[in-house]
Amino acid sequence: MKYTGTYILGLGMASGKSAKPGVPGTLTAQFEALDRQDHPNIEELLVFLSKCYLGTLNVKVAAIVSQPDWRYVLKDVDWHPDFPPEDLHFHPVRLFHEHREYDALWYRGSGRLHGGSVIEVVSPWVENLKANRSMITIADAI
Repeated sequence: MKYTGTYILGLGMASGKSAKPGVPGTLTAQFEALDRQDHPNIEELLVFLSKCYLGTLNVKVAAIVSQPDWRYVLKDVDWHPDFPPEDLHFHPVRLFHEHREYDALWYRGSGRLHGGSVIEVVSPWVENLKANRSMITIADAI
């Protein structure tokens, strides 16, 4: 699996920068809720997530031909009292931007806010991103 697309700005929900008052950073709240989850590899996932920027990097591609074989699927994560529990999906990928390579996770919650052609990625901070101009490649981690 390999996709190349353009970095686009998100809605600010994952990072907590949304204009919607009272909604915490989705990822922060979801990751805190993960501590209470029962999953065989939850500690491995939490260690990786602790090194990441608490927001998603959104990559618009021509079309998502197939979904990955999700390594982590966490069911009914109850992360906020005003929202129903969500299933969270994570799949290890490599992210490439400007001759740099990053360990990352393809992320998907139950709600599909961006439609079918945007891949959300959780990764460490990526330098020099320019909305609607920066090209990013996402490939299966080996």
